[in-house]
Amino acid sequence: MIRVATLTDLEEIVKIENENYDTPWSYESFLNELYSDKSTIYVYELEGEIAGYVVLYILIDEIDIANISVKKEYQGCKIGSRLMEFVLNKYIGYMFYLEVREDNMKAISLYEKFGFKSYSMRKDYYGRGINAILMKLNNLGVNYA
Repeated sequence: MIRVATLTDLEEIVKIENENYDTPWSYESFLNELYSDKSTIYVYELEGEIAGYVVLYILIDEIDIANISVKKEYQGCKIGSRLMEFVLNKYIGYMFYLEVREDNMKAISLYEKFGFKSYSMRKDYYGRGINAILMKLNNLGVNYA
């Protein structure tokens, strides 16, 4: 089940964040996004536990996928794909943007599967010479299920 995150979800979200990223978002960062009127956090709940999440920044007719992550034990179970399907089907007509580490081939493959195209690069964005690939998708209403 995919639903809007609540305050009680944040500890589990932060655990997933910490197991997947070298420079994870803090609890306070997620708390700010939870209560911001410009962002939404959706969680993928599986048998009562949070298996993944996605953070969106929503600006009029544009959406920035700011963060998406899946608990390590559920990676490879299509939870990332289901979160993307949910978001793209919910926000038809929006222009989507995201940035991804150039060395994160799993994520790049996922985004390309949904039609995202790279359009630019931010040099050394992640430090240590790791660039960010900027990707976008004009979500015109294709059914992603």
